[in-house]
Amino acid sequence: MQPASPRNLGEITAERINIVDADGTLRLVISNKDRMHPGVIGGKVLQRPRPHAGLLFFNDQGDEAGGMTLTGRESPGRRDADAGLMFDQLGQDQTIGLEYTERNGQRSAGFKVWDRPDAPLADLVDELNRARAI
Repeated sequence: MQPASPRNLGEITAERINIVDADGTLRLVISNKDRMHPGVIGGKVLQRPRPHAGLLFFNDQGDEAGGMTLTGRESPGRRDADAGLMFDQLGQDQTIGLEYTERNGQRSAGFKVWDRPDAPLADLVDELNRARAI
């Protein structure tokens, strides 16, 4: 397959953009909150709502490897916001990240580290999907 010739589009408006390798392996998703990819681990799609705009990173195997999500809404007397930049352990969930959260006048921000098990998260995906369907 011949690579596409470079073009300058100036500006693109889209609800979601998928960046793929030449073989079709998904590498990056840029999305609004309604079209965000649910995530893949061990080749299995996670059946979960993900109402956040942002970016999702995918590794060489096509599994989710981290991402950046953003939310924020202000109404009279109330502010709700979240922002996160996360990087996943191979075959697991996030293992390091930067997080900001604000709810009901309470705010927190910081660098987090999670200690994940060696067992692959893919082993639990079917069970998680069944539990979410209840």
